[in-house]
Amino acid sequence: MWIPARFQDLGSVNTKELVAAIKKQPQSLWDADEELKQKLAGNRETQSLFLQAIAANEFVDIIKQRKINQNDVPTYSSWKYLHKEVQPLVDYALGQFPKGGIVLRIQIARMMPGAKIPQHVDLSPLLTSSYRLHIPLITNDDVYFVIDGERIKMQEGQLYNLNNRVPHWVENRSDKARSHLIIDYLPPENNTADILKPNFDLILKKRASKVDNQSNSQTSTQTTLLPKVIATSVIRGANQNESHGGIYLVDLNSGEFEQVIDWNTCDIDFGGRGWDRGLRGICFYNSNTYIASSNEIFCFDKTFNIIASYKNPYLKHAHEMVIKEDSLLITSTGFDSVLRFNLKEKTFDHAWLIRLASNGKIDINQYDPMDHYGPEPANTTHLNNVFHDETGIYTSGRLIPYFLKLTESSVEVVCEIPLGTHNTQRYKDGILYNDTESDCIVFTSTYEYYEMEIPTYADEDIIHTESKDEKLARQAFGRGLCTLQDNIVIAGSSPSTISAYDMKSKSIIKSINISMDIRNAIHGLEVWPFNEE
Repeated sequence: MWIPARFQDLGSVNTKELVAAIKKQPQSLWDADEELKQKLAGNRETQSLFLQAIAANEFVDIIKQRKINQNDVPTYSSWKYLHKEVQPLVDYALGQFPKGGIVLRIQIARMMPGAKIPQHVDLSPLLTSSYRLHIPLITNDDVYFVIDGERIKMQEGQLYNLNNRVPHWVENRSDKARSHLIIDYLPPENNTADILKPNFDLILKKRASKVDNQSNSQTSTQTTLLPKVIATSVIRGANQNESHGGIYLVDLNSGEFEQVIDWNTCDIDFGGRGWDRGLRGICFYNSNTYIASSNEIFCFDKTFNIIASYKNPYLKHAHEMVIKEDSLLITSTGFDSVLRFNLKEKTFDHAWLIRLASNGKIDINQYDPMDHYGPEPANTTHLNNVFHDETGIYTSGRLIPYFLKLTESSVEVVCEIPLGTHNTQRYKDGILYNDTESDCIVFTSTYEYYEMEIPTYADEDIIHTESKDEKLARQAFGRGLCTLQDNIVIAGSSPSTISAYDMKSKSIIKSINISMDIRNAIHGLEVWPFNEE
């Protein structure tokens, strides 16, 4: 189970009686229940005595229907010979955790000299929902137990709670056998079918961070010099002949803002919620600003005169875009695609098609966006984000629970994220994103998780609330995200609000509202890079 560290040392226990009892057992006990051991442990280079254990598939079958009971966990032959010595150690281990849980497995695992357990991450719901507790019974300094790249020198008679959701491996480099007592304990709060949901680790991270977030929930009062930002908006549900978006320059330091473009074009499809309305992603190349509408990229000069625009038949319902060297990458939500536009040649020269297959897996293909035989329109992944840094190109979508890394020929799952996110990006040693479904900004890394709430307003202050349809517009719809040095993150939300967060105190430094029209939502958001003339 995920814990906020590689491991936890939970104190010492007396293992002498159990060690003595194990030494008395015949080899025939280690050789017994071979079919069971293959079922539970596979072909690992370990010898195991299973005292109590439930198979991973049986665990899943039960918890889909109801809570697990202790009676669901079978007892095996080793229990008869070793339970008197094992039970006090189990009692001590369980005393470190909430009562009312279920012991899913008790085993004694022996690694012979030279044995190895290759690097892996535990994936079965049984192991992702249970504390994995180790008590070394017989070990030595030449046993290597490495968790997330760090060697842990486990001592005999110590109780360890291990994070099995990060890469770990074991090797016995000594000429003596190593033996551990291993206990898998399902805490009561995890005895639910929720553990089968995607991103269960995030549930655990939220739970672990709840107290910390509450203690840092107050708005920061520190003085910080904030930049000017540029933001685009979409007025969701706007009617024909009405403004349906705009471009704003916002001075976060003074609180002043200016609408430099009122986007009120009528030659668009006004169906749906956002549909073709408004303006979206923003990026900069040389001295120009590139901003996307639903199906067109506009190039503006510093005074926001349009100097060029570019269309492509596979650009539909565009969201975010980013510059990579001399190319512009842009998401085409209506075609499940990321398109690449060559800024020197002024042409679209490559596209990635990222689509959910019928079996639920993600397929990636490349195509030429200038070819008339490209993909049919579809929105299976709702790609709404593309990000680039020195490590590569990344993308994510509202309908896929993954942050993905793209190459010319493959897609790699970097990590799991909630469904419904926007603006996922690498940040420090983790990732940062708008958890739009939960109305918060989230930072998560291997051992950290914290979230910051998006501002809301009193109902009587909001205008254009007549729709009551949250698909069209709602408060705290988070979209638009950019970062600064010194732990400052800037995020957008609805009704059009831009907020600066201090990532150290996990609090808002400043929040500026542009419009109280509930339909008016920030979309693109970037730090304005051009100094005043």
